[in-house]
Amino acid sequence: MAVLEALISLPHLESIYLITNGIATEKIKEHTKSAKSFCSAHDISVTLCISLDGVGNIHDTIRGIPGNFEKTVQLIKDISSDQSLYCDNLVIGHTLSRFNIDKAHEIEKYLAPFDVTLDVHLAVPNKRIGTYTDHDKYNILADDKSRQLAAEYFYSRFLYENNLTAKARYFANYYYLKNNGEGRLASCLYRYRDVTIDENLNLRLCATASESLGNLGKESASSIIKNNRTKKEAKRLLKECNKCIHYAYYPLTIKGRILFAREVVKQQYSMTIYKCTSGKQRFKVYLSAANKAIKMVVKYDY
Repeated sequence: MAVLEALISLPHLESIYLITNGIATEKIKEHTKSAKSFCSAHDISVTLCISLDGVGNIHDTIRGIPGNFEKTVQLIKDISSDQSLYCDNLVIGHTLSRFNIDKAHEIEKYLAPFDVTLDVHLAVPNKRIGTYTDHDKYNILADDKSRQLAAEYFYSRFLYENNLTAKARYFANYYYLKNNGEGRLASCLYRYRDVTIDENLNLRLCATASESLGNLGKESASSIIKNNRTKKEAKRLLKECNKCIHYAYYPLTIKGRILFAREVVKQQYSMTIYKCTSGKQRFKVYLSAANKAIKMVVKYDY
């Protein structure tokens, strides 16, 4: 509650995104319920993300806590059964790393009976949790086999996903992996709008590469945001963005839209072109494909 009360000073606060490891289930439910009540009174939306890194022992091994998986699953059941008490949106955060990439599809099957949103993302170097410099043990990019497995996973999700927003996100992750961790195709709201607050009340601009800008226990959120050091940090972070894939579900950049549209069209028309028996047929198909790609880029609203 101390964090929320400190944030109320921000004039345009619209939403709160809470992340939990699901260990202390009763305490999490108690605090989340209080947070939801407080935020609803101030017209602020609450999204609760519960981390789940695998099924059974995979999750427990990654988290280093025996029995954590069963506790986390019980928490998901409890909150999803009466979600309006705890949050507006319930998300299951699944982080792909070298420890679980070969089991990536298991989590989807396991969560199928639950009415929850699965948010799959790559493990990235993260200053907030102290893994910015020592991250090779879990970073998929540190191991070519893991990188290829992850690229195949995201491309398969891209191929079979019908929702255009999700399809674009999977493609952005695939492109990043294919290019060995270079070339972010998705814009990031942390560049101009969102901020991160850690468990010690330190405020950071982004969740991965930002230094702490101040502590909400000592300063107000608005005074930290308006401080000159915040502007300097925002400028420095621009150099980090191209190598980061965190929160790639925001709208694609112009380059991302073009590459995405080209890949979608190629996927949908390649077999048709292959079956063409004359140059005239191929020309008509190419024309139709080009027209669809242009419309996707111009009318981009996902």
